[in-house]
This record gives sequence, C-alpha cells and structure tokens, in this order.
Amino acid sequence: MRKGYDYEYLDSNGDLQIGPDSVKLGPFSVGDNDNLYIIPPQSPSEAPFNVAQSSEPQWHQQTYNMSTINFDTTQLPGGDGLYEFKLELFDKAGNLLSNIQRDILKVPKYDNAGLSENAPDILLDDPTGNAITGGTADAFKMVMRFDNESCVADIFTINVDGAPAAVDCCGFVKYKPNGAEEDLEITFEARHPNNFAVFSFGVVKGTCGAVSNANSNGMVIASTAVYDLDTATGIYSQEFTP
Repeated sequence: MRKGYDYEYLDSNGDLQIGPDSVKLGPFSVGDNDNLYIIPPQSPSEAPFNVAQSSEPQWHQQTYNMSTINFDTTQLPGGDGLYEFKLELFDKAGNLLSNIQRDILKVPKYDNAGLSENAPDILLDDPTGNAITGGTADAFKMVMRFDNESCVADIFTINVDGAPAAVDCCGFVKYKPNGAEEDLEITFEARHPNNFAVFSFGVVKGTCGAVSNANSNGMVIASTAVYDLDTATGIYSQEFTP
C-alpha cells in the first residue's frame, strides 16, 4: 500500500516543476509482528517519511479521507460470510499498545463521512474482554459481511399501452401513437443472489431534464415508493401517464 504526494523541483533549465512520488505505508514486519501499516502524518515532510520541506510536498489525498489498508476479500479462506476484524495499534518499535484513550479511536460520522466522532462501544475491544465500561479500549473490533457474488442489472424496452414501443432500448418512444396519451410502462432489473446490493435508477426526458417521479433507488430486496418488485425475477416495473 502506497500513498502519493506531489513535490516541487527545479528542472535542468532552472524552471520550477511539480512531480509525483509516493511512500510505502505497508505491510511491514517490525519485531515479531507482521502486516503492520504506518498511519500517515499530516504532511510527507513529517516522520517517518521526512520528505524535504523545501520541496513543498503535499499529499494527493488528505490523511483523514483515504484508504490506508486493503486486502483481497475473494481470497478469504472461509469464503463469503461474516468476519470479525480487530484493528490494533503498535508503536514504531512494533510493540502492541493497550488501554488506549477512547477519544483516539475515531470513526467517520454516519451522516457526514468528512467528519469523525468517537467510536461507539460496539466497535471497540475492551481491555477486560467484557462490555466497554471505562475510558480506554484496546482496539477496534468490527463485524463485517463479505459477499462477492455478482450483481445483475438491465433496462428493458418501454411499453406503450402494453406493447413494446421499439425493437430495442434505443431511439425515441411515441407515447401518443393514436393522438391520445397512452400509459407508459418502465421496467428494469436489479438483483443480487443474496440481496446484498443497492441500485439507483434515473429517467431523463429528452432535453427537459430528469423526471423526478420516475427516479428511484434502494435495496434490491423490496419494492420502492415508485416501482413494484417481482421478487421471483428481480424486475421492477411501474406505469406512468405522461
């Protein structure tokens, strides 16, 4: 895992240029512990990277809004399912830290990921192994579900008065074929084998912009306020009068 930054330098003509570089965040082996990752400082010029301040180094992404650890969930030995993850903190010598002040252990706010808040009890591991009661914790502890089954999505032809309005999904739809407005039926498919997916569906009417009363989103497990779901096929449908 690497974290990128930009820095300033003088080229062979003495002109100021901006160049990219990166530093390694992990994994590292320190002492008896493997798979350790560095928590990046506010600036690349700070320890442990110590990029020269004279080059004005700047991270590509702010440290509070980036991925710092990743792994391939398709390689989990138990396959898809529920897993409990424990995220522990170590000092620079590789020593495991414990009894950490709880205000150090932060998570993004559920309604604004740009801000953080103290992690709730359910996401913390208590030094005693019991329910959180004191002002310290040993680590983050999170239960996560992984499901790498593929989603399925499709948009079908528009039906006008019960019949397909075109041979495919492209082109223009006449919804006044006999000089009178007819009912339009919009159908689309959105499903996942285990219903662990969300969808977003939007309709745009020519140059008139979005059709708000035909737009919808939600979990693939149920009907929405706009579209009815056939749970056997994963197809959503609704009739509209233009």
